[in-house]
Amino acid sequence: MTYAIQFDEVTKRYHKGEYGYGSLRDALLQLFDGRKGSRQGTIALNNLSFEVAEGDLLGLIGPNGSGKTTILRLIYRLTSPTSGTIRIRGRVGALIEIGSGLHPELTGRENIFFHGRLIGMSRQEVMGCFEQIVDFAEIGPVLDTPLKRYSAGMSVRLSFAIVSHLNPDVFLVDETLSVGDEAFQRKCTGRIRELIRRGSTVILVSHHLQLIRDVCTKVAVLRNGKIQHLGDPESSIRVYLDWVQSRNGGSSKVTNEVPLELA
Repeated sequence: MTYAIQFDEVTKRYHKGEYGYGSLRDALLQLFDGRKGSRQGTIALNNLSFEVAEGDLLGLIGPNGSGKTTILRLIYRLTSPTSGTIRIRGRVGALIEIGSGLHPELTGRENIFFHGRLIGMSRQEVMGCFEQIVDFAEIGPVLDTPLKRYSAGMSVRLSFAIVSHLNPDVFLVDETLSVGDEAFQRKCTGRIRELIRRGSTVILVSHHLQLIRDVCTKVAVLRNGKIQHLGDPESSIRVYLDWVQSRNGGSSKVTNEVPLELA
């Protein structure tokens, strides 16, 4: 079966100074005075190799800091691997860091075209789904208002609407984007359901194990930047729960509630 995503011995190391902490002075000192110990940083992914087949829905589960969101960021090219190779076939859409790509000085209308082109849509593609984006985001009355006048919720709705109408070949979903009221969240999951039905390859990060069990074809359990188990949902969830139980002294207290249905 043809792969949609392939990781080949991928390592990702975050150094001091990334994501806005540290200082320029620290970075220059690390660069010029050879303080190798301070440059080792933190390993988020450690020599990771795996494939996701076209049309698969892969779930990623594991404790916080295990590398789940880092995988999404690498696939979406928000960051680059320290070493190793990542191969991706097709166009990628992502629901991570959803506010990125919108410009506060541009109007909602202008941002639709700006963000659409930024993520790889042609002008004709943007025109073809323009009305659907506006309706989905519910921003009709403020369409020609600069984004800096929008509320945070309105900005999130607009960004979600644009990305989700990209009709990607590979679609990345991070549960940290559970924003907005219940009605809008259900619209979002409905859109995800459409993409699943049309055969997009989907990677879903979630702590809601019942959701993972219901919708995923395969599940990877991550811990310390490595895949501890990759298999069917039942076996993977059992591996994860056994680990949680061992850490909690016999209690496998993990949320299994599903706030919204995808299947």
